[in-house]
Amino acid sequence: MKPNLIPVIIGTSLFTGFIAFGPGTFASILALPLVYLLHHNWLAYLIVTVTVLVIGTLSAEYLGRVWQKKDDQRITIDEFIGILVTFLLIPKINWYILLVGFVLFRIFDIIKPLWIRKTEQVKGGLGVMLDDIVSGIYANIFLRILLWII
Repeated sequence: MKPNLIPVIIGTSLFTGFIAFGPGTFASILALPLVYLLHHNWLAYLIVTVTVLVIGTLSAEYLGRVWQKKDDQRITIDEFIGILVTFLLIPKINWYILLVGFVLFRIFDIIKPLWIRKTEQVKGGLGVMLDDIVSGIYANIFLRILLWII
């Protein structure tokens, strides 16, 4: 079964999921300009984050069924939402903070310490999104600690 184009565009984060090497990294990078653009308006940022969470979860659920694999490598909307969560309500954003937050998120997303890996057991699209959301929460907390120290 060939999937509908709209869920593919959303679920693969504008087709970054089709990049052969590091599709999740490219989806994370794709989210950074949106973070920078919206960081001055916390309400708009929150609305966009919740919207991406909802439509991303639905897209991941749909693509998982069509591609017959729950967390297919081509589904990268989870990394996109993870970056949005990483910078949620961070008061100051500049290129250095974007770089540090990006690296923190990717470390948590790749290594999956503590109980992040257990979130992958959740079924459906939410299960696809959840480990990256939790990785984003951890990255957000660590970024806040670093900003407080500095």
